[in-house]
Amino acid sequence: MSRPRSQLDTSTYAGRTAARLAELRQRHGYGMNELREALAKLDVVVSTSTLYAYERGREAGGADVPLNVASALARVYRLQSVREVLPEM
Repeated sequence: MSRPRSQLDTSTYAGRTAARLAELRQRHGYGMNELREALAKLDVVVSTSTLYAYERGREAGGADVPLNVASALARVYRLQSVREVLPEM
């Protein structure tokens, strides 16, 4: 049994970004490995652990999402632009 996911602090931009990434991935039915494979098809190599770090958010010990990854995520999710991946400031 996996441990429960900790609550993100969505009062910060990093927290809102992490929540948005998790929402998009779940809405489109991707597991982390499937998402990693979809990104690799676009020549964007990201480890599964790094994807988890993006969804944790920088303030929770995770990582910021580089622009090239955000752009690739927009393509994977068939969104019009990176602005649909990243939340408003």
